[in-house]
Amino acid sequence: NLLNSIIIECQIQKGSDIHIEYKRDYALVRYRIQGYLYEQMQISAETADAVIQRIKLLSRLELAEKRKCQDGRFDFKQQDYSIDIRVSCVPSYFGESVVLRLLDRKAELLSLGVLGFTTEQLVLLESIKKEENGLVLVCGATGSGKTTTVSSLLHSMEKSEQKIISIEDPVEYIIDGVIQVPVQPEMGMDFMDVLRRIYRQDPDVIVIGEIRDELTAQTAVRSAMIGHLVLATLHTCTAQETI
Repeated sequence: NLLNSIIIECQIQKGSDIHIEYKRDYALVRYRIQGYLYEQMQISAETADAVIQRIKLLSRLELAEKRKCQDGRFDFKQQDYSIDIRVSCVPSYFGESVVLRLLDRKAELLSLGVLGFTTEQLVLLESIKKEENGLVLVCGATGSGKTTTVSSLLHSMEKSEQKIISIEDPVEYIIDGVIQVPVQPEMGMDFMDVLRRIYRQDPDVIVIGEIRDELTAQTAVRSAMIGHLVLATLHTCTAQETI
Protein backbone atom coordinates (compact mmCIF):
# COMPACT_ATOMS: atom_id res chain seq x y z
CA ASN A 1 0.00 0.00 0.00
CA LEU A 2 2.84 2.38 0.82
CA LEU A 3 4.56 1.72 -2.52
CA ASN A 4 1.28 2.25 -4.38
CA SER A 5 0.63 5.54 -2.59
CA ILE A 6 4.21 6.76 -3.24
CA ILE A 7 3.86 6.08 -6.98
CA ILE A 8 0.39 7.63 -7.25
CA GLU A 9 1.41 10.72 -5.26
CA CYS A 10 4.46 11.22 -7.50
CA GLN A 11 2.23 10.92 -10.58
CA ILE A 12 -0.26 13.44 -9.17
CA GLN A 13 2.59 15.90 -8.57
CA LYS A 14 3.83 15.40 -12.17
CA GLY A 15 7.04 13.83 -10.92
CA SER A 16 9.39 11.92 -13.21
CA ASP A 17 11.46 9.94 -10.66
CA ILE A 18 11.15 8.49 -7.17
CA HIS A 19 14.34 8.26 -5.07
CA ILE A 20 14.62 6.00 -2.02
CA GLU A 21 17.86 6.67 -0.13
CA TYR A 22 19.13 5.29 3.15
CA LYS A 23 20.56 7.60 5.80
CA ARG A 24 22.18 6.50 9.07
CA ASP A 25 18.95 5.81 10.99
CA TYR A 26 16.16 6.14 8.42
CA ALA A 27 15.36 6.25 4.70
CA LEU A 28 14.39 9.27 2.64
CA VAL A 29 11.82 9.34 -0.18
CA ARG A 30 12.22 12.16 -2.71
CA TYR A 31 10.48 13.05 -6.00
CA ARG A 32 12.08 14.75 -8.98
CA ILE A 33 9.60 17.35 -10.22
CA GLN A 34 10.42 19.72 -13.08
CA GLY A 35 14.08 18.81 -12.74
CA TYR A 36 14.36 19.44 -8.98
CA LEU A 37 14.38 16.94 -6.10
CA TYR A 38 11.85 17.48 -3.30
CA GLU A 39 11.79 15.56 -0.02
CA GLN A 40 8.43 13.82 0.50
CA MET A 41 8.76 11.65 3.58
CA GLN A 42 11.06 9.88 5.97
CA ILE A 43 10.44 6.20 6.69
CA SER A 44 12.16 3.71 8.96
CA ALA A 45 14.94 1.55 7.54
CA GLU A 46 12.79 -1.55 8.17
CA THR A 47 9.90 -0.09 6.16
CA ALA A 48 12.28 0.91 3.35
CA ASP A 49 13.63 -2.66 3.30
CA ALA A 50 10.11 -4.01 2.81
CA VAL A 51 9.28 -1.45 0.08
CA ILE A 52 12.50 -2.24 -1.82
CA GLN A 53 11.84 -5.99 -1.53
CA ARG A 54 8.41 -5.36 -3.07
CA ILE A 55 9.99 -3.32 -5.88
CA LYS A 56 12.53 -6.08 -6.57
CA LEU A 57 9.80 -8.71 -6.57
CA LEU A 58 7.74 -6.77 -9.13
CA SER A 59 10.86 -6.12 -11.24
CA ARG A 60 11.99 -9.76 -11.08
CA LEU A 61 15.33 -8.82 -9.57
CA GLU A 62 17.39 -10.90 -7.13
CA LEU A 63 15.83 -10.28 -3.73
CA ALA A 64 18.84 -11.23 -1.65
CA GLU A 65 21.42 -9.40 -3.78
CA LYS A 66 22.44 -6.10 -2.21
CA ARG A 67 26.10 -5.91 -3.22
CA LYS A 68 25.78 -5.28 -6.96
CA CYS A 69 23.82 -2.97 -9.25
CA GLN A 70 20.55 -4.24 -10.71
CA ASP A 71 18.17 -2.82 -13.30
CA GLY A 72 14.62 -3.86 -14.08
CA ARG A 73 11.13 -2.70 -14.86
CA PHE A 74 7.48 -3.35 -14.02
CA ASP A 75 4.03 -2.15 -15.04
CA PHE A 76 1.98 -0.30 -12.46
CA LYS A 77 -1.80 -0.42 -12.83
CA GLN A 78 -3.91 1.04 -10.06
CA GLN A 79 -7.22 2.89 -10.33
CA ASP A 80 -6.86 5.16 -13.39
CA TYR A 81 -3.07 4.90 -13.49
CA SER A 82 -1.15 2.76 -15.99
CA ILE A 83 2.56 3.49 -15.79
CA ASP A 84 5.73 1.80 -17.04
CA ILE A 85 8.34 1.99 -14.26
CA ARG A 86 12.10 1.54 -14.76
CA VAL A 87 14.04 0.46 -11.68
CA SER A 88 17.69 1.06 -10.76
CA CYS A 89 19.25 -0.40 -7.60
CA VAL A 90 22.77 0.63 -6.54
CA PRO A 91 24.48 -0.42 -3.28
CA SER A 92 25.52 2.40 -0.94
CA TYR A 93 27.12 2.61 2.51
CA PHE A 94 23.92 2.55 4.61
CA GLY A 95 21.73 0.57 2.18
CA GLU A 96 20.62 0.38 -1.43
CA SER A 97 19.85 3.54 -3.38
CA VAL A 98 16.75 2.83 -5.48
CA VAL A 99 15.41 5.08 -8.23
CA LEU A 100 12.13 4.56 -10.07
CA ARG A 101 11.63 6.35 -13.41
CA LEU A 102 7.92 6.83 -14.16
CA LEU A 103 6.87 6.65 -17.81
CA ASP A 104 3.23 7.47 -18.48
CA ARG A 105 2.42 5.92 -21.86
CA LYS A 106 -0.87 7.84 -21.98
CA ALA A 107 0.76 11.22 -21.50
CA GLU A 108 -0.11 13.48 -24.40
CA LEU A 109 2.71 14.97 -26.40
CA LEU A 110 2.87 18.74 -26.09
CA SER A 111 3.16 20.82 -29.23
CA LEU A 112 6.30 22.89 -29.74
CA GLY A 113 4.21 26.03 -29.32
CA VAL A 114 3.48 25.35 -25.64
CA LEU A 115 6.99 24.30 -24.56
CA GLY A 116 8.09 27.88 -23.92
CA PHE A 117 10.01 28.65 -27.11
CA THR A 118 10.06 32.20 -28.44
CA THR A 119 8.61 33.00 -31.86
CA GLU A 120 12.11 33.31 -33.27
CA GLN A 121 13.08 29.90 -31.87
CA LEU A 122 9.95 28.29 -33.32
CA VAL A 123 10.88 29.62 -36.77
CA LEU A 124 14.32 28.02 -36.39
CA LEU A 125 12.77 24.71 -35.31
CA GLU A 126 10.48 24.75 -38.33
CA SER A 127 13.50 25.21 -40.59
CA ILE A 128 15.32 22.32 -38.85
CA LYS A 129 12.44 19.96 -39.63
CA LYS A 130 12.91 20.63 -43.35
CA GLU A 131 16.63 19.84 -43.40
CA GLU A 132 17.68 16.70 -45.30
CA ASN A 133 20.89 16.11 -43.35
CA GLY A 134 22.84 17.40 -40.38
CA LEU A 135 23.14 16.91 -36.63
CA VAL A 136 20.73 18.51 -34.17
CA LEU A 137 21.61 18.24 -30.48
CA VAL A 138 19.11 18.97 -27.72
CA CYS A 139 21.12 19.64 -24.57
CA GLY A 140 20.34 20.18 -20.92
CA ALA A 141 20.55 18.78 -17.42
CA THR A 142 18.60 15.81 -16.08
CA GLY A 143 14.86 16.47 -16.17
CA SER A 144 15.19 19.64 -18.24
CA GLY A 145 12.91 18.37 -21.02
CA LYS A 146 15.31 17.09 -23.68
CA THR A 147 13.28 13.98 -24.54
CA THR A 148 10.01 15.92 -24.46
CA THR A 149 11.44 18.52 -26.87
CA VAL A 150 12.75 15.91 -29.33
CA SER A 151 9.48 13.94 -29.15
CA SER A 152 7.42 17.08 -29.79
CA LEU A 153 9.67 17.94 -32.74
CA LEU A 154 9.21 14.42 -34.18
CA HIS A 155 5.47 14.57 -33.59
CA SER A 156 5.22 17.75 -35.67
CA MET A 157 7.35 16.44 -38.57
CA GLU A 158 5.90 15.29 -41.89
CA LYS A 159 6.22 11.50 -41.88
CA SER A 160 4.39 10.37 -45.01
CA GLU A 161 7.39 10.93 -47.30
CA GLN A 162 10.26 9.94 -45.03
CA LYS A 163 11.29 7.10 -42.75
CA ILE A 164 12.09 8.02 -39.14
CA ILE A 165 13.81 5.55 -36.80
CA SER A 166 14.30 6.37 -33.13
CA ILE A 167 16.65 4.49 -30.76
CA GLU A 168 15.55 5.02 -27.17
CA ASP A 169 16.32 3.83 -23.64
CA PRO A 170 13.54 3.55 -22.74
CA VAL A 171 10.72 4.52 -25.14
CA GLU A 172 8.98 7.33 -23.25
CA TYR A 173 6.41 8.68 -25.73
CA ILE A 174 4.59 6.70 -28.42
CA ILE A 175 4.79 8.71 -31.66
CA ASP A 176 2.68 7.76 -34.68
CA GLY A 177 4.68 7.26 -37.87
CA VAL A 178 8.01 6.75 -36.08
CA ILE A 179 9.72 3.36 -35.75
CA GLN A 180 10.84 3.32 -32.13
CA VAL A 181 13.52 0.80 -31.16
CA PRO A 182 14.07 0.16 -27.43
CA VAL A 183 17.67 -0.37 -26.32
CA GLN A 184 18.20 -3.71 -24.53
CA PRO A 185 21.82 -3.95 -23.28
CA GLU A 186 21.19 -7.29 -21.59
CA MET A 187 20.45 -8.74 -25.05
CA GLY A 188 23.45 -7.09 -26.71
CA MET A 189 21.40 -4.22 -28.17
CA ASP A 190 22.97 -1.00 -26.93
CA PHE A 191 22.82 2.37 -28.71
CA MET A 192 25.95 1.64 -30.72
CA ASP A 193 24.87 -1.83 -31.85
CA VAL A 194 21.40 -0.70 -32.95
CA LEU A 195 22.84 2.39 -34.65
CA ARG A 196 25.14 0.23 -36.78
CA ARG A 197 22.28 -1.96 -37.93
CA ILE A 198 19.59 0.57 -38.79
CA TYR A 199 21.38 1.84 -41.92
CA ARG A 200 19.98 -1.19 -43.76
CA GLN A 201 16.51 0.11 -42.85
CA ASP A 202 17.10 3.05 -45.22
CA PRO A 203 16.15 5.83 -42.76
CA ASP A 204 15.83 9.51 -43.64
CA VAL A 205 15.84 10.68 -40.02
CA ILE A 206 17.73 8.95 -37.19
CA VAL A 207 16.96 9.77 -33.57
CA ILE A 208 19.42 8.82 -30.82
CA GLY A 209 17.81 8.94 -27.39
CA GLU A 210 21.08 9.89 -25.72
CA ILE A 211 24.74 10.19 -26.75
CA ARG A 212 26.57 8.49 -23.89
CA ASP A 213 30.03 7.75 -25.26
CA GLU A 214 32.58 8.86 -27.83
CA LEU A 215 31.84 6.01 -30.26
CA THR A 216 28.13 6.88 -30.42
CA ALA A 217 29.03 10.55 -30.91
CA GLN A 218 31.36 9.68 -33.81
CA THR A 219 28.69 7.53 -35.46
CA ALA A 220 26.09 10.28 -35.05
CA VAL A 221 28.39 12.79 -36.76
CA ARG A 222 29.20 10.37 -39.60
CA SER A 223 25.51 9.63 -40.09
CA ALA A 224 24.82 13.34 -40.43
CA MET A 225 27.66 13.74 -42.94
CA ILE A 226 26.47 10.95 -45.26
CA GLY A 227 22.99 12.27 -45.82
CA HIS A 228 20.86 11.65 -42.72
CA LEU A 229 19.15 14.13 -40.44
CA VAL A 230 20.23 13.08 -36.94
CA LEU A 231 18.44 14.24 -33.78
CA ALA A 232 20.04 13.41 -30.43
CA THR A 233 20.12 14.46 -26.80
CA LEU A 234 23.26 15.19 -24.79
CA HIS A 235 23.69 15.79 -21.05
CA THR A 236 25.28 19.24 -20.79
CA CYS A 237 24.21 22.19 -18.68
CA THR A 238 24.97 24.78 -21.36
CA ALA A 239 25.23 24.84 -25.16
CA GLN A 240 28.90 25.83 -24.87
CA GLU A 241 29.71 22.66 -22.92
CA THR A 242 28.40 20.57 -25.81
CA ILE A 243 31.42 21.38 -27.97
